[in-house]
Amino acid sequence: MAENVTIQTISESPTALSGLNSIMILNGSDINSLRLDISGADEHIDLGHGQTLTLTSHAGSTLPDLELSGVELTANIVKT
Repeated sequence: MAENVTIQTISESPTALSGLNSIMILNGSDINSLRLDISGADEHIDLGHGQTLTLTSHAGSTLPDLELSGVELTANIVKT
């Protein structure tokens, strides 16, 4: 069975993402960091400009709900 792959740029802050099997996030900003909050986690992840992060769930499950935020947010994402 083929997976649906979506590629998009997110510029609205904050943006909630849910029901994903995997996601690759590239901070496309030249100067600003972006913040990734993960539902149920006590801490968050900051991605500096140009940094990439990939998250993948175990087979048969989905990732926790995610929220992207930042000043002049430019997040390029690939998600399934």
